[in-house]
Amino acid sequence: TNWLGITMIFRPVEPKIVCGGYVNLQGVFLKRQQQVSKELASMICDHLVRASKMLEYIVKRQDMVDKVLDIYQRHLRDAVDQCVGSARIVVPVFAGHGAIDDIKREVQEETLKELPKHADEIEQYMDKAFDLRDTLAFRLSRLPPTRFEGMLHPVFQEDEWMVLLLGGVLGVVVGTLQALALGS
Repeated sequence: TNWLGITMIFRPVEPKIVCGGYVNLQGVFLKRQQQVSKELASMICDHLVRASKMLEYIVKRQDMVDKVLDIYQRHLRDAVDQCVGSARIVVPVFAGHGAIDDIKREVQEETLKELPKHADEIEQYMDKAFDLRDTLAFRLSRLPPTRFEGMLHPVFQEDEWMVLLLGGVLGVVVGTLQALALGS
């Protein structure tokens, strides 16, 4: 019975409609794929993939920090150039050569100094912008049943033998207690 119960969690993979369309035979997880997808996506996003973890990953790897800084510097240079616009010709006359580069450097230093103060807002924005929870739930819910089962079942397979053994031992213990209680 334990083996049958475990098997019914995942089998049959594809829905089998019987009794004139009134009964759907399908594994419990697969029949609830929409709900399981939402819960799995929530768990993944709450514990594994969220903005704070992504930022932590980036900060711990110097090559990633360098790439992010390169992207930031490129966008900053473009933004300052766009703001200065045609004044680029006049600025060196009044402020000296290299003034625009000094402005870019100063803006970069100040924004990088201010950035850590806004970490929570940045994380919230990233979580909202990436919308990982809904995207992941949507994609998981749209997987064909065979792929969904192929993703979930291996997680349980490793410990199935233990569940079967525990069920057998508990069955013997309960059966023995019943026999003793009923005076057999």
